[in-house]
Order: sequence, then C-alpha cells, then structure tokens
Amino acid sequence: MPSSFLVIAALAARTLPPTWGYVPALVSLVLSRNKCVCLGLFFLATASVVQPVRELPLLESGHAAITLSGTWRTPPGGFTPCLETSGGRVAVSFGAEVPQPKPGQPVSMLARLRAGRKPEVISWTSEGHISGAWFDRWAEASMKRIHGLVHPGSSGLIAALALGQKQDLPLPVRFDCVDTGTSHLLALSGLHVGLIVGVLRKCLRFNFRWLAPLLGVYVCLAGGRAPLWRAFLGWLILEWGSSRAIKVSGLYRLGLVALAVTTWFPGSHESLGTQLSFLSVAAIFSAGRLARGPISFIVAPSAAVLTTAPLCVEAFEVFTPWGVMTTPVILPFVAIILALSLVAVIPLSLFDNWDTFTSFFLEKTSRVMMVVLEFLSSSLPPPYYPTPLPIPGIVGSLSILLALYFLSSQTQKTSWIEDVP
Repeated sequence: MPSSFLVIAALAARTLPPTWGYVPALVSLVLSRNKCVCLGLFFLATASVVQPVRELPLLESGHAAITLSGTWRTPPGGFTPCLETSGGRVAVSFGAEVPQPKPGQPVSMLARLRAGRKPEVISWTSEGHISGAWFDRWAEASMKRIHGLVHPGSSGLIAALALGQKQDLPLPVRFDCVDTGTSHLLALSGLHVGLIVGVLRKCLRFNFRWLAPLLGVYVCLAGGRAPLWRAFLGWLILEWGSSRAIKVSGLYRLGLVALAVTTWFPGSHESLGTQLSFLSVAAIFSAGRLARGPISFIVAPSAAVLTTAPLCVEAFEVFTPWGVMTTPVILPFVAIILALSLVAVIPLSLFDNWDTFTSFFLEKTSRVMMVVLEFLSSSLPPPYYPTPLPIPGIVGSLSILLALYFLSSQTQKTSWIEDVP
C-alpha cells in the first residue's frame, strides 16, 4: 500500500467522529504490507486519547444549579477525572459525602455552580450499565491489585513506575528523586519502554507479533502521554527498518515520531514533559556519535542533562547534575519492579498463584530503592539553584542541541545508541 494512503488514513481518522475514526487505520492495517507502521497508526487511532478537560464558565457572584449528563471517566496515567459529555470533557468536584461513580458509568449529575469554583456535584444518578472506558477500569483494577500486594508505603512508588500514577507517591521519595537527579525515572518514557521490551524479548522470548500489541496496550494503560507514544512509535520504526535491513538513523526516526505525535496530539509540543522527552533523546542520539565504547555511557546521558538544563532551570528553578551517576544505581530497581509488575499487576489476577513470590520481591525491591534514594540524597551535594538564562529555556536547550548536532555531523561514527527506542 502506498504511503500516501497512510497519510489519508491518518487525516480521515482525525476528522471522522470518534466512533468511526479508527476505521481508516484498521483498513490500512489489514491491507498494507507495512504492518509496523500501520499497527502504530491503528493504536493511535483507537487509543483512549485524553482530550482537553474544559472548565464551565464561572459565575461572577452568587450560585446556580445545572444538570450534566455523560459518562464518568478516570483516565489512566494520573489525568484529572472528568465527565465525558457530548460537548467534551468537563472537570467537576464532589461534595463531602458524594461518592465518585465508577469509570464508564453513564450518569446524570446535579451540580452547583459557585463563583470562582468548579461545578460541585451534590448528587448523581445512574443512567445505565457500566460500559466502555476499558483502560480506565483496567488501570483502576491494577491500582487495587497493587494495594492488595504490598503495604501502603510501597504502593505509591510501584504505581508510579508501573502505571504512571504518582498521586500516592510519598513526598520524601519525590524530594529524594529531585536531590539525586532521578526524577526522570518517575516519568514513563522510552527508558521504561526499553526495559519492558528487554524483559519480554530476552526473558520470555516474545517476537514482534507479540511485542507490538502488548506495548501498545501498555502505552494506553499508562495514560498514553506523548513521551510514551514517542518511545513506542520510535520502536516500531526501528523494528520496521531492522526487518528490512534498512538503517534508520535515530534523529530521522525521532523527527518522524515528532511529526506524528504533534499531528495526533495538537498542542502537545507545549507540554514540558514532551519537550524534555524529545530534547533529551535528540541529545543522546547526537552525542552518541562523539564517543565509542564504554565512554558513550557517560557522554550521551551527560549531553541529555546539559541540553535539558536551561528548560529545567526555567521550569523548576533547580539543576541536579548528579543524575548521570545516580541513574545507573537506581535503574536496576526500576527494571525489577517493572518486570514483576508485568506478571503481578498488569495482568491483574491472571497469575495470582505467584502472589507470594511477587508481592515479597515487589515489597523488598521498592523498600530498598527508597533506602538507596534516601542515602544518595543525604550523601550527594545539594542541588544547584542557578539564575535562569535571559532567554527562554526552550531556546537555550535548542541552542545546545544544535551545537551537539553540528559536532556529531563532523564524524561518521555510528553508535549502539542509534538502536534504542
């Protein structure tokens, strides 16, 4: 099938109503020989993409009542729960004694509008059986599974690393990650996708036909944020090139993914997480050609830290360069938690016969990881709080990236880093 049809399918999937938007992608998946490309297109079209949550107009004074009808959603990945109506998704709050509906529950809500506040739901009634919102319900069941396997002190860290849900992550762990420069490990991205691919391929001998759908499902279950799609689509292109003995450069692959993500998620380029994800990976690809052998393990991550520094200083007013040294120390714990979660959490109770084993190691691994983070936080020098550059942070980061690209373009070296998602 010509690539032009894929472009037409992508545009049609965005213009058709949500119920029918997946049809062109499905047709291209069935008819095309380029299964890798079309499979990514299919997942993009059918995934439960989180739409912008709009706010209802607030009153300047006084209050009023309004009735809202729709389906209750709790999007996975830590997104704001909302009511999905025919006019879009609406953010609401609940009264003190009003329980939240289950994900996928059709409801009619009576809400109070007050000046300067979100609509407050004072009562709601069910309007049918629970249906749809599959990933919302799966993520909620996975969270309950985590709480049933480990103690509350460990569940927040496991949920953050396995599902991208950081609402229960203890504050001391957050601060320790900031102090040690390992906060990026809490944001699901290419590193986590690479670890999952490694576990499924090396340990379970899964081939592409199994890996592609499983990874796509995981991306949706973890919230479908742009960094995850960036890694997943990059891996699809890498596998497509490998199957045809075509060497696709890392930067070219990243550019294709950036175009796809920006087209499919309009406005995602304004997200700080998306900017940091693409900038860091571009820096790794560029700097990977500057060195060979073991030294590349230091050069490439250092380039990522340097490139994202202006943007991080502008956004967080802090800079921690120690992540280059601390990330390899913490990474094994992240890999173990992810591997165990693929057995004990994501499949829910499918392998509950192993609960004694998996719960023990999940608990111990998360506890040891928190102890190591606390030790590193107390041992390393405190983070820097530099003055932001007089130019926008994104401009500073792009300038550093361009300098790295210019340096790398002067050499013909290739690096193993080109083969990471």
